[in-house]
Amino acid sequence: MEINKNLSKKYIIFYDGHCKICNWWTRFIQKRDKHSVFDLHPISSDQSKCFFKNHKKLNKDAIIVWDQKSTYWVASNAVFKILKHIGNTSKILLLFQVFPEKLNDVIYNFIARNRYKIFKRLDTCNYVVNDKISEDK
Repeated sequence: MEINKNLSKKYIIFYDGHCKICNWWTRFIQKRDKHSVFDLHPISSDQSKCFFKNHKKLNKDAIIVWDQKSTYWVASNAVFKILKHIGNTSKILLLFQVFPEKLNDVIYNFIARNRYKIFKRLDTCNYVVNDKISEDK
């Protein structure tokens, strides 16, 4: 299986499609991605599986932003990368970059580890296809 690079989009975002927070976050991104910079793929997608074959050491419990070449951002760095591109009032959250990366990742990882305890797990994986929400069980 080969990664299908969508060159009309600059970055691919891999996320947990069964996570309520991740699903909220992907809808948040979609509404604000005015220049269509991001292509969203749940971790259960073929695109994601192919990516993780080449990046086995990456944590699948974190959001990942990939530039479709060689660079990727994980956890809090991925969130900041997204915020830089979607703009609007959400850029205010970039102020958290003044804190050390390790501290931001500790907070991110705490939420990631406990996301199903706090928000429960979705029975279906929601993902976006041609700007429409689809489901995968």
